Amino acid sequence: MEYDYYPTLTKLSDKTKPSLPPRHRSINGEYSNSISPYLPNIKGKNMGDYWNEDIVRTSVANQKLKIEGEHPAPFPEGIITLPILQTSKEFELILDPFMGSGTTGRVCDKLGRSFIGYDLMI
Repeated sequence: MEYDYYPTLTKLSDKTKPSLPPRHRSINGEYSNSISPYLPNIKGKNMGDYWNEDIVRTSVANQKLKIEGEHPAPFPEGIITLPILQTSKEFELILDPFMGSGTTGRVCDKLGRSFIGYDLMI
């Protein structure tokens, strides 16, 4: 049995329809002061369907391990910072069942969250 793989390319556009309704408007279009958008941004603008932020500035795949025993795929702290801020409050507990190099733990420490992590490599 043979399979063909066709990669899908998507054009990034700033005119993409947002996944969330505007502030104080329900999905039906009705205005209400009691409805607040899911995970509001402190700056007053929802994130939308995509993040147009430059988080990864170096290629992790091309990095060489300096010390024997380091995790083979560490990722930048900027990737996990926003999800932690959006889904938890200060002093809450964050669990990372695939801890790897411990990037999530370092970010939790900087943001004032408690952290529990484990991994098979440790």
